[in-house]
Amino acid sequence: MSWSGGGPFALTYISLFPDQVTHAIIVGSPALPFDASEAHNGNLLAKVAMKNRLLATWGLKFFRKSILNANKDVDGYLKSRSGKNMVADWPKPDRKFFANVLWLKRMYAAMAEGFRQESSVKTIFNEHQLFLKSWSESTERIPAGKLTLWQGAQDKTCPVGNVQKIAKAVKGTRVELFSDEGHCVLFNQVQKLNSELNM
Repeated sequence: MSWSGGGPFALTYISLFPDQVTHAIIVGSPALPFDASEAHNGNLLAKVAMKNRLLATWGLKFFRKSILNANKDVDGYLKSRSGKNMVADWPKPDRKFFANVLWLKRMYAAMAEGFRQESSVKTIFNEHQLFLKSWSESTERIPAGKLTLWQGAQDKTCPVGNVQKIAKAVKGTRVELFSDEGHCVLFNQVQKLNSELNM
């Protein structure tokens, strides 16, 4: 199972080692090459920064500091101006996820770990540069029936067009579109996800 930016890595793995995967669920993944104009809830800074190393470095350093601070006090962060703005930028279904402080604490702990080292800023920029390129491995190698794509219809981080492109590139893919969900669909559909992964 992979989510969001983990999608291209999972698809590449399945392309390289199709016999080692029985089934994969990929949720809200960008299709490559990713359209930067659609990046991160339509955030103007994110759109420009994905193509500008200087601006991206500045933005990611600021973001890293915010994440590390938020992880120390999630409750306090959510009450702050930055915390309120962060929630306001997401579609309504995703705000349901952000209303669950327990989930948020887990998410910020995971993100803080990813940003623990200063070198993470450079690494994340380089990763986003990969997303702007075409697939390095042929997705045609993925056998039919091994891939399921989950997509929230209201996803603004990786809009619906991405799942349509992936499904077109990987024949025999099952697509499940959740009309009332956004980018955080897997957190709101945990029981269904567990059920499908344990089939």
